[in-house]
Amino acid sequence: MSDTEQTELSLSQAWQENRLPILALALCFVVSHMLAMYLVPAYEEAEVQAFENP
Repeated sequence: MSDTEQTELSLSQAWQENRLPILALALCFVVSHMLAMYLVPAYEEAEVQAFENP
């Protein structure tokens, strides 16, 4: 650890510095869910199921 103290960033500064990674992760989340919704009918049609119904 260093002896120098680092001040905390305000929320707006943190957003400005990390906008791209935050938006990229959000986009990955949305794309994965959209892709899953697109692929589900193909698996249902083939009668493939990942888990048994309880």
